[in-house]
Amino acid sequence: MGRLDRDPTRPVYVISVAASIVSVHPRTLRIYEDEGLLCPARTATNIRLYSEEDVRRILWIRHLTQNRGVNLAGIRILFELEERLGTRILETLFDEANAFDDEQARQASKAEASDLPPASGAAPRQPVASEGGASSGTTQTTRAPTSEQPPQDPSNRSRQVIGADHH
Repeated sequence: MGRLDRDPTRPVYVISVAASIVSVHPRTLRIYEDEGLLCPARTATNIRLYSEEDVRRILWIRHLTQNRGVNLAGIRILFELEERLGTRILETLFDEANAFDDEQARQASKAEASDLPPASGAAPRQPVASEGGASSGTTQTTRAPTSEQPPQDPSNRSRQVIGADHH
């Protein structure tokens, strides 16, 4: 097998390198393993080795916990469902969530770009007294918060790839 023909299932990264690739502490990877979310290969001397597939799985875990508010037990259930059904439901959910977030962001930017008064039936913006109270004479206008940027696909995240020759 040539150097450019990488096997994504081949375990090549020690825990410190895998943790560095996904920007987490090595202890985080041990927690994921304890929770049953990862099962890295082991050397004869019991050193954990992670493959590209493991790294991709870690990125999914990070995305689901940080961007979607899913706890580790929920992630374990999602992974089990994927395995039982034999389908990539996480990728489908990710694509649907991105489409929803894109639509929300588009609507928010359209609303902010428009300087038109609110549509009939909509409550107009209400002035709010500042911290100094009504006697200070200053008011602020309340505004709905804008939606955050949609998450990026963790599988497309740029990262340093270490050659398959290194352990």
